[in-house]
Amino acid sequence: MKREQVKSKLIYSFLTLLLLITVVIGGRGVYPAYAATSGYSDVLTDLQKSEEFKVADYPDNPKDYAIKVIQIAESTAGELFIYTYQPCQKTTYLVATEINMSLNESADGTKLYGLTLLNTNGVFSKYKVEGVTVSTSATRYYNLTSIYRKYLKGIDEETGNDNEKNAIAFKVCKLYKVTTENGLVKYDLTESEVVTVTDKYVGFMRYTEGYWLWRDACDSHFIAFSTDWEIDYLYEAEVYYKSRNAEHKHTDYLVTKDDYRFGDEEANTVLLSEFDTGHTTVTGIGGIKHTWSRIQSVTKFKETESLSDEAATQLENKQWILRFADTEYSKHLNMSMATVIGYSEYYTDVSEVTILRLKFLKNSKVYNLGVVDNKQTGDNKPDNKYENGKQGFFAYIWSCIVKLFTGKANVWEIIIAVVVLLFVVVLVVLAVKFIKFVIRGIFK
Repeated sequence: MKREQVKSKLIYSFLTLLLLITVVIGGRGVYPAYAATSGYSDVLTDLQKSEEFKVADYPDNPKDYAIKVIQIAESTAGELFIYTYQPCQKTTYLVATEINMSLNESADGTKLYGLTLLNTNGVFSKYKVEGVTVSTSATRYYNLTSIYRKYLKGIDEETGNDNEKNAIAFKVCKLYKVTTENGLVKYDLTESEVVTVTDKYVGFMRYTEGYWLWRDACDSHFIAFSTDWEIDYLYEAEVYYKSRNAEHKHTDYLVTKDDYRFGDEEANTVLLSEFDTGHTTVTGIGGIKHTWSRIQSVTKFKETESLSDEAATQLENKQWILRFADTEYSKHLNMSMATVIGYSEYYTDVSEVTILRLKFLKNSKVYNLGVVDNKQTGDNKPDNKYENGKQGFFAYIWSCIVKLFTGKANVWEIIIAVVVLLFVVVLVVLAVKFIKFVIRGIFK
């Protein structure tokens, strides 16, 4: 190879390396394109069709981890696209996962729609909204409340309690009115009102329903939260969460061995009303009847529940309680040749809880708004004192005896306490007789 050719290749390699370093470290002024799914036009090409769009209005910012919606568009194939500005995209790669959106002028019917990334160009990204087919109506509405991405540990703020954040919601509050007239499509944008959750705690109460073979109970899952609105009265709430059947197997009491098994995960969206209630179903001795409202103030919740000290602390500065799901819990003994003794807990694992919509009263005016709220998961420990996970069968027997003498026992608790006390008296009498018999035998 000639010396000139070698020299040219070295210069070319050096310039290529220098360009790479400039892109990775600086990132400014360079818009690398990335296509996640082929067959779709580039995000920047689409955006530049508008004369009002200017790239300079959207600078990159390595310290801004937000996802901001710029525009939406309907395709001729009936698809809905969302275009975003993601300031840190060149240094921290982000992908939006879902959007909280209603297909109405109001927030009624709002739900989470999945997003599929089609392509990225610099700080701009293009997504397809899953589960949406563009209506053939002359007028269509897209009411966007918030857009989600996964939680980034070390970047996003933590919950400040024992909950875990799963996803971060960013405010959109855009209402698009799309009309078709004489074959021409027109997009009109107005800003919509939303509610932002400012503080939140996800937990559950465990209520004993019976002590037949071991223990049956009801787990009543709740959200305690406050918002940037001073809500006078809460009429309705829509809540999204994921659930799956779970087994926690403790294989040996002598040597602790935990084994967790989970079923398939399901997505749930529930509508809660001011008139809705929940209750336990007493299945046997020791079962306790409980009823509760699905929507409660934190003050009312504290008055009617026996909270653990930790839970009471977490409810400080919260405004409202949403009792969004009731699931079964049971605990059974396991005995086999492989283990000395153990037990299994069967329950429903609840995660990624987020509020989608609230209908409420404020200053004599009724509002029905979408909610900006992160996805959050509780710590899987009961939040009430009586069922804090440490109370076993014998502790329950003792509580029945205490309630008997303090006049707080119900019918079942009176029966249990009396039977136990009679049993203890019989044991004492038999023990005394046995001791006398032994003494007589020794000194006879």
